Amino acid sequence: MCLTRRRSRGPSTCAALILGGLALGVPGRAHGELYLAVFGGVAFSESKTTETQLNLSGTSLLDGKFRDVDFQNSPLVGGKIGYFLPRPLLGGHLGSEFEFYYTQPRAPRQTVTFTGTGLGAPPSGRISVQSADFEIYTLALNVLYRMPFLTDAGFPLGRVQLYGGAGAGAFIATIHTRTSPLDTNRRIQDTDVEPGVQAVGGLKLFLLRNLSLFAEYRFAQTAEFTFDFKQHGTVGGAPATETARDRSDSTQHQAAFGIAVHW
Repeated sequence: MCLTRRRSRGPSTCAALILGGLALGVPGRAHGELYLAVFGGVAFSESKTTETQLNLSGTSLLDGKFRDVDFQNSPLVGGKIGYFLPRPLLGGHLGSEFEFYYTQPRAPRQTVTFTGTGLGAPPSGRISVQSADFEIYTLALNVLYRMPFLTDAGFPLGRVQLYGGAGAGAFIATIHTRTSPLDTNRRIQDTDVEPGVQAVGGLKLFLLRNLSLFAEYRFAQTAEFTFDFKQHGTVGGAPATETARDRSDSTQHQAAFGIAVHW
């Protein structure tokens, strides 16, 4: 697989591996279909339970879970390169694609239910939490199957195509937030890379034989990200060090719309 924790090979390397692997099964005179696409849309992130630990100079302030943390909708932008094999399979074609896309979910400042301990004792009521901005870059490999519709001499692979598939990849997430108990709270951030899986289904409409528009639904689920923070400052004028750890996965429903060029 082209993707590993904390490090990923470049898109050009992964694309070459994908296309090369698929090409091994193509007869010498047969030609499959190569395509390049760009897309945009919106990502809807599900509410999450976040595990959190917050310490000040070795003293535990919070250790537990924030329940039902909400995220705002995020823009979605990306691109992909793919290839479909020339030999039909059950009336359709099998293919694969490598894609890269970016989302930016945000958890606004909000009041949530906390379960755990605060200063060593169970806290009562609900707690206001800091806002946090996330950037998630995804590098994924999908396996696809498509079915052609409205075929004719001008569009032998169909003027309309329905397709679906599943894939896996690396999700590179960065959190941007602020310290909370220090006299002067500062911007902090951390990055983690975790594996994830996704499912995709879409419809493609060919305007020309080599140009199409498409619409897709995507479901993406990651493993649990872990973000660690350490920041020096003061509390009441005295030196202090804040350390924190947050853990949560990401679940997104995505609507994507794009344009593709085919060869």
